[in-house]
Amino acid sequence: MGEILIKIGLFIGAYLVGSIPNGLWIGKLFKKIDLREEGSKNIGASNAFRILGFWLGFFTLILDVLKSALVVLIIKYLLPESYSIITLFNLNLNITIIYGLSAILGHSYSVFLKFKGGKAVAASLGVVFSLTPLIGVIALLTYIIVVLTTHYASLGSTIATLLVGVGTMIRHFLLTPEKRDLLSLIIYWVIIVIIIIRHLPNYKRLLKKEENKLYFTNPKKNRNSSK
Repeated sequence: MGEILIKIGLFIGAYLVGSIPNGLWIGKLFKKIDLREEGSKNIGASNAFRILGFWLGFFTLILDVLKSALVVLIIKYLLPESYSIITLFNLNLNITIIYGLSAILGHSYSVFLKFKGGKAVAASLGVVFSLTPLIGVIALLTYIIVVLTTHYASLGSTIATLLVGVGTMIRHFLLTPEKRDLLSLIIYWVIIVIIIIRHLPNYKRLLKKEENKLYFTNPKKNRNSSK
């Protein structure tokens, strides 16, 4: 019973860590700006880049990635294995990624923001980096290339997200059967669905050609595109 309560506490703790609204406090502390009232009105890293500038946007991105990555890495490496493994139907399941999912849900539905929040991209990237780093690097590079080319953060996020899904499926089937982790593959796709759902308003704006653009190093263009 004690171990079950500890696992529940860890899930709640992961959610609370994920709920920390980094973009919001960074904007208010350094620029006296509430990201919920500017640009796309989102507290995530893309809007932080757009409204706060490159360095504060980068700071927001790093913190949002780290909060979910640290949750997974602490569970994976610093706590006893019994906290990351459960036995179900005589199968030992590695549930580490579910703690990461809890942090992602906290980021997107923060208890500190009346269950509103970011689009889940940066927090998801932290989980991907901590569990499948090569796929994480490829996804980040894809995002950067797409945004530099099109200046649409939502498009870059979506393409990078789908690439993660394809990459994890390929990785899963390339592994030997005893090393495959079906639960992680399923949760990866749950995360992908969450990201796509969170971006549905962006897709509508893209179709109407009303989506805000993102220029990493040109604040003037960002301001013009956010009107």
